[in-house]
Amino acid sequence: IIIRWHSIVQSFCHKMAHMMDIDDRSTKKTINEQLPVEIRQSIDREITITIQNIKDGLRKSLEASDLDRGVDFYIKSLKRFLNLKHQLPNEDATLFIKMIYQLITLPDLDLSLGTKWADTLIHLLKKHKKLNIELPWRPLYAVISTHFHKRVGYTGRGIERAHASKMTSIAQAARPFFPPPAATEIYQEFKSYACPFDNIAFRSIGLMSLFLPTNPSKGFQTEWIPDASIE
Repeated sequence: IIIRWHSIVQSFCHKMAHMMDIDDRSTKKTINEQLPVEIRQSIDREITITIQNIKDGLRKSLEASDLDRGVDFYIKSLKRFLNLKHQLPNEDATLFIKMIYQLITLPDLDLSLGTKWADTLIHLLKKHKKLNIELPWRPLYAVISTHFHKRVGYTGRGIERAHASKMTSIAQAARPFFPPPAATEIYQEFKSYACPFDNIAFRSIGLMSLFLPTNPSKGFQTEWIPDASIE
């Protein structure tokens, strides 16, 4: 209750700060400083307990292979926590990013679950851009490539389109976290599809633009660039 009330007050003050052209971060800091010590300590305790409950719940649900109810419930709880604008420690953000990324890239995961969990993962990836983590690109590509073929059984087209859109957004948010050798691997993988006499070339170009990391500060390999320029 305290966390929700504190969030409502912060949201109102943030809107007022935006209208008055005041720095949002300084406003949040001022609000926290004005709160009584007891309330600030209580909020910090509730945040710590909430994060720990989510972590414990996810672990137990994964051990029981309860994806539909258990994992889904705690990822929704994490999403609500993030929507309250509270700071998530980097070590916890790293844990949640790796865990949800692995879940979403499971080869036989239900499309509706992957679509629902995608927003939480995208939020974490964009919010914590400076984390020192590496995410493999091939599992995500394997999930996206399933939309290039007809599926066995009935799946609504709306569900498929929503899932494909979310997976594309994840690729855009996750590519800064691909390991350094991934750039050359991605280029070599999709280069083989770049046949000028087949429409599959457009798919190759689209996948390159989607997956190729472009941030040189991450140490990505650039040996593929001259080869691509010549071609």
